[in-house]
Amino acid sequence: MLVKRTRGNQVSIPKRILEAAGVGNADRYFDVQYRGGLICLKPVTIEDKISAQTYEALLRWAAKTEPGDRVFQSGREAIERLKRIAKKPRE
Repeated sequence: MLVKRTRGNQVSIPKRILEAAGVGNADRYFDVQYRGGLICLKPVTIEDKISAQTYEALLRWAAKTEPGDRVFQSGREAIERLKRIAKKPRE
C-alpha cells in the first residue's frame, strides 16, 4: 500500500493496516525503531511515575501556608520578586 510523507515528515497509516495490527483508538504512543530495512512501530502505554493518591497529597502539602510564608497573587508577581532578590548583593 502506497502512502505519502508530508513536509512535516508525517505518514498516515491506513485504518485497515492499524486494524490488522490490533492498534486501537486508545493507542497514542509508539516506540519507533529501525531494524534491517524496516521501520517498526510498537504501541506503548505511558504510566505515571507517582500514583494519583501520592500526587494529590503532594498538591495538598504544596498548597499549605505557614506563618512567615510570602503568598503571591500571580506568577508575574513571584517572578518580579525573584528578580529583585537575584539583584541584591550577597554579603
